[in-house]
Amino acid sequence: MAEGNWRGKIKSITVNNFITYDSVKVSPGPYLNVILGPNGTGKSTLVAAIVIGMGGNCQTLSRGKTLVDYIKNGKTKAAISIDIYKDNEKNVVEFFRVFDNTGSGTFKVDKKKVSQKAYLDEVKKYNIQIDNLCQFLPQDRVQDFAKMNPEEIFINTVKSVCDSEAQEIFEQLKEMEKDSGNSGAELAKWKADLKEAEAQNLQLKVRIENMSHRTQLQEKLQVAKIKKGHLELEELLAKTQDYNKDLEDAKKCLKENEKKLQPIKQESQDFINQIKKLETDGTTQKNNLQKISSKLANLDGDTEKEMDAIRQIKAEFQNVKRQAQTQESDIAEETNVLTALLKDLQISISQTGTLNAKKASLDQKIAELQKENEALLQERNQVAHTLQTEVRVEINSIKRKLEKMQSAEQQHLAAMESRFPDMYKAVMWLKDNRDMFQGTIYDPILLELKLKNLADGKFLENIISQRDLLAFVCEDVNDMKLLVKKLTHEMKLSVNIVQSDPAEKIKFTPSIPINQLRRYGFTKYILDMVEGPVPILNYICQIYNVHNIPVGTNRSSDMIDEIIAAGQLQLFFTPDHRYSVAKSKYSSASSTTCNEIASHNMMRQVLDERQVEEERKTLQHLIRRSDAMNNQINECEAKLSYNEQKAKNVKVELREITVKTQHMTTVQQRVKAQQKKIKDIRENVIDIKAEEIKCKESVKASLVKLLQLQKDKIDQVAEYMKFDKDLLFNREYLKRFNSGNSDLKKKLCEAEQTVEVSQKLVERIKTTIDGHKRKISDKKGEIKSLVEAVFPADTKYQDIVHFRTLPGRIEELLEEIGSLQAQVDCMEGHNERVIEEFEARQKKIDELNQKIANDSARQRSLLGKITELHESWYPEIIKVVDQINTKFSRFMQSMMYAGEVMLTMKSPYAYSTYGISIKVVYRNNEALQQLNSFLQSGGERTVAIATYTLALQQLTQVPFRCVDEINQGMDPKNERKIFEMLVDETSKSGMSQYFFITPKLLPNLKCNDYMVFHCIFNGPHVASPVMFLGNENYMLCT
Repeated sequence: MAEGNWRGKIKSITVNNFITYDSVKVSPGPYLNVILGPNGTGKSTLVAAIVIGMGGNCQTLSRGKTLVDYIKNGKTKAAISIDIYKDNEKNVVEFFRVFDNTGSGTFKVDKKKVSQKAYLDEVKKYNIQIDNLCQFLPQDRVQDFAKMNPEEIFINTVKSVCDSEAQEIFEQLKEMEKDSGNSGAELAKWKADLKEAEAQNLQLKVRIENMSHRTQLQEKLQVAKIKKGHLELEELLAKTQDYNKDLEDAKKCLKENEKKLQPIKQESQDFINQIKKLETDGTTQKNNLQKISSKLANLDGDTEKEMDAIRQIKAEFQNVKRQAQTQESDIAEETNVLTALLKDLQISISQTGTLNAKKASLDQKIAELQKENEALLQERNQVAHTLQTEVRVEINSIKRKLEKMQSAEQQHLAAMESRFPDMYKAVMWLKDNRDMFQGTIYDPILLELKLKNLADGKFLENIISQRDLLAFVCEDVNDMKLLVKKLTHEMKLSVNIVQSDPAEKIKFTPSIPINQLRRYGFTKYILDMVEGPVPILNYICQIYNVHNIPVGTNRSSDMIDEIIAAGQLQLFFTPDHRYSVAKSKYSSASSTTCNEIASHNMMRQVLDERQVEEERKTLQHLIRRSDAMNNQINECEAKLSYNEQKAKNVKVELREITVKTQHMTTVQQRVKAQQKKIKDIRENVIDIKAEEIKCKESVKASLVKLLQLQKDKIDQVAEYMKFDKDLLFNREYLKRFNSGNSDLKKKLCEAEQTVEVSQKLVERIKTTIDGHKRKISDKKGEIKSLVEAVFPADTKYQDIVHFRTLPGRIEELLEEIGSLQAQVDCMEGHNERVIEEFEARQKKIDELNQKIANDSARQRSLLGKITELHESWYPEIIKVVDQINTKFSRFMQSMMYAGEVMLTMKSPYAYSTYGISIKVVYRNNEALQQLNSFLQSGGERTVAIATYTLALQQLTQVPFRCVDEINQGMDPKNERKIFEMLVDETSKSGMSQYFFITPKLLPNLKCNDYMVFHCIFNGPHVASPVMFLGNENYMLCT
């Protein structure tokens, strides 16, 4: 930088509410500025202010994650103002940036609001490179410099020491190299594609030529088929003409035969008519005979009926005679029966009084038994109702309650199956395979931990992550490894597995006893809410500190401010909220986060064994009461059964009395009936003489009817004989007539057969002709289709060249067709896809040739441009690197070390491989070694980095540099040498502005008038701010 060059140097830095500063303004000197102060007082804050004020971001500083982290705690926004000299007349431009706690901000240049891009463009005009480690080397990125590869060091060095034109040329050369490399790759690919496409099209060309020859053969084959059809058509036409002549002859023959048949048919018809007349007369005679036979049959039936009537009359008379003989004996017998019945009736009447008295006694016994049974039945029903509606209902209720309480774990596990299927599968697998492990393997924490109160589950779920709630816990490390292998590697399950040492008691106690927190409404810690295996409780205490997280009541909600102000708790709960208190690392201010909590219903409640035992005792008492009631019911039913048996016996005696009473009634009725029967017998005595006369008169009337029936029968027989005689005569005449007509029938049959044969011949010839006509039509259609398939529709196939040259005989033509077909079948058919592929690839070949020609011309032009730029840029770069090497080697040698800076590359034109290799050696008898984070110690790397940045000082094109605590890790000897070189190189007129940040300085260091010391004295325990005001070369920042 020339003498008196002020452009780009910082005149002043002003910050408000930035990190630890409320408000401060720093006015640096134009050359070396030493920023001195204890750690934590805000030295690096000034470097951060320069980076962010010049448009940089948090990644450059490697401190906060977002801009919000740079706002002072308790403030809503921060502002940075940097005044930059914009020319050698010391005119100033102000860069102003403000940002708030939402991350949004404003950029201004000379109080004019601009976009971030315009802001950065304005900064770039002064060659200020915020992200260049050769210009800005923050405290947290000193080691990043050592991690840079040679290419990154070269790029940052070029930006730092070369003018903008050299930087632009380097970027152009890299872009051209990349373009040339890409183009070369594309050119090679195009040439390979061209060669491949030409080879493929050469093969396709042979196929296309074969397809063309096959098309010609197919055309000749088609003509051969056409001519074959033509010859077959001519043959069909000739045969059709012959069949037409045969048809005319057949028709003439048919006509003559039909003429001969006509008189024979007429004669035959006359005979048929005569036969029909004779058959009609015979039928009439048969009908008359059938009628007479029917009448004779009716007369026979009537005769048989009259004979039966006579036999019936005689039999009835004999029965009357027998009845008259038995009437007297019947009267004597019935009288004896009546006497016995009267004697039985007298005995029954004498027993009536005794039976009535006994019946009354038995009825009273029945009534007493019924009354006793009603009382027993009422008692049984009442006990049964109480047992059914009260005792058993209560027993079932308690059983269901016990089952529900005892199956809570299984229900909870089943509920988790749908939500966490992998965890469920793992639990089921572990259940069957626990014997594989040496120590105890606990189920997932959410299954092992049991809440004392189910409502407290939301607190635990809001502290312990879901991943840990689903985690299996192993006491043994080897068991954990084996379980991970089985579940995650082999079964491919997504589960979490943790390890906690075996223990018999909880190793963690609250840091504050709960009694000291009760005044704030806290009643218990989260650990007090759950029960479970001790290793699991130790694990959640160790990881989540649950033994120190209290849970409060509504009173706690009302005392939030007092709880936070007390500063005893960093995390606590109220009934519905979670509070987290964090303290600033820069001040004592605290911030509080409040989140509403909700339950995910993942935990389950502890089973109350005491309640279970009480329910079981109640159940046993109810079961004993139920058994007593059942015994009482059984006793009632036994008594009822006994009484029913007694009643049954009494009813048997009653039935016996009833039977005896009914027997007397029955005897009385039988006596009356017997008396009536005897009376009826005596009243109906039979008169034998009168019955005999009546019988004779009935027989006489039947005989008269028989005589008339015999007379009618004789008349019908005479008529039957007459009709039978006529029928025999008619049959004999018809027989003789049919015998004389047989010759005529034979003659008629022969004539009809002759006509039928002639008709069939005509029809057969017609069918043959129709078939030939169809064949002719089909053949014409076939020929037409064959012609249209290859030639225009109006083509006359007889005029085709091949048609005339092909054989004229079908046999020879078939051989020709077979030969042509064989040739066609052996060749590839027409393939439109192949032709399209050939044409498309040919087009691609033309395009590739054009691309290759164009790219070759472009490559030659690009190579000329690269050569032209390289010749102007490369010597300057060599010169710059040589100057840096000279400076770096001299500085290292002055410290009794050795160092070398050299330009590295694969070739002069491989610009993307250009790099700067920094090699150093700190001990005798050792070779130069590359500077990196592995070979040298932290202090050695710091010395090399500081030396390299000093070597750039006289070549620099940047207006200022910042180096933050680069002397950390150096021994006093090296620190002194580095500082003295820094003073020598930076405290010269025309040098860049330099900011050197350090927490300390060695005594008796070199000093001159170009240097300005800035003592940072910021913090809660600041001493008097006027202690440095006696020296004008010191600036105090508070």
